Amino acid sequence: FYSTIVQDIVRNAHGLSEAAVSSTALLALPVNTVLLSIAFWWVGYKKATVVISYLPYPVVAGFLGSIGWAIFAGSFAILAADGQKIAVPGGLPELARQAPAQ
Repeated sequence: FYSTIVQDIVRNAHGLSEAAVSSTALLALPVNTVLLSIAFWWVGYKKATVVISYLPYPVVAGFLGSIGWAIFAGSFAILAADGQKIAVPGGLPELARQAPAQ
């Protein structure tokens, strides 16, 4: 999430100096953290998390699983020292499909 914010700042910073772009990115991250913290506090304060209890378990499990997969797959791009894309090991999606259902 934060990397997308920084990428958008860099992508839209036409003609700005490197110092201006880096200071904008470094200011955007803590501001975004504070805003997201306020939003999460408000959701907790209003007890809006009760809505999740009405979602079916497979929907919630699939959502959480997709977040885990995105983190796992994204870690390979971070591991590449020169920034090139590294493919997720090819057998993993097939193994996931063949895993027995519980």
